[in-house]
Amino acid sequence: MAAVVLDASAALAWLSADAQTPASRELALEVARHGAVVPEIWHAEVTQILLLAERRGRTTKGRVAEIVALLDELPIETEAGVPQRMRHEVLDLARDRGLSTCDALYLDLAQRRGLPLATLDPALGRAARAVGVPVALGG
Repeated sequence: MAAVVLDASAALAWLSADAQTPASRELALEVARHGAVVPEIWHAEVTQILLLAERRGRTTKGRVAEIVALLDELPIETEAGVPQRMRHEVLDLARDRGLSTCDALYLDLAQRRGLPLATLDPALGRAARAVGVPVALGG
């Protein structure tokens, strides 16, 4: 069973040398040992962040390839999106908590699975705490 719902900011924090903290390294070990679950959009968000970092000269194509290979090795479960759920429950959650629908997907997944949410996003972290979802990292 997965240990945590992992958002893109949290995953990339422990893969970026300048963003690593003791808490992010501990999260990486937890994910390696027990796995994580992510919504489908996570993959697009992670690759977009990596591509932008490469284009802006903050990393290299080679380092991006290394990060992608590391992510491929991790036991990360992808939950397939349910369009009706997105149009109803996720939309309501986004409205109620002032989130984007993308961020609401992570919160909805954490609520339904009864898992903590690993995020560095302050708004997402506040929304998670407000509905009783534990937050890993600093979000």
